[in-house]
Amino acid sequence: MSRAAHRLGLVVGVLGVLLVLGALVVHVLGLRWNSTASIPRGLYISTGEPVRPGAYVFVCPPPTEPFVLARARGYLDGGACPGQFQGLMKLVVAADHDRVEFAADAVRVNGYALPASRRIEKDGMGRPLPHPVSASTTLDHEVLLMGEGNPKSFDARYFGPVPVSQVQAVIRPVLTF
Repeated sequence: MSRAAHRLGLVVGVLGVLLVLGALVVHVLGLRWNSTASIPRGLYISTGEPVRPGAYVFVCPPPTEPFVLARARGYLDGGACPGQFQGLMKLVVAADHDRVEFAADAVRVNGYALPASRRIEKDGMGRPLPHPVSASTTLDHEVLLMGEGNPKSFDARYFGPVPVSQVQAVIRPVLTF
């Protein structure tokens, strides 16, 4: 092995170790990076705040059919959540005792139609998207998670309510753009 190749291997190894250490420090501090359009892109920090409508949350998806399908189709990447799912960052729009209705034209919470909540029937490749089995439900130890005004977000329009136990943290923006 040439001296240049050896140095390059050493540099790559050191950078790899620094990357892993940096990721560990970020995780321990409760920092989360959002690169999707579901909520404003940027850096968030975990808080001890309660889960409530209006809060941003970091959620590990349950291993239910809509999430398994989303992972198989590439809507979600692999990640550190159980089932090797990528965690999601979403806006809580409804919680315990809220009445939720799923219709093709909108998701309604307590009779109010949420903005940008019209369900898209097919993905970009023409495949039918899943939708909640029940057209109407009252939440019980569940939350309804939506992309904040993003009509293309993979959210409750397609997977329905999520058990509140799946919420890993309420998060607050630190730096968004």
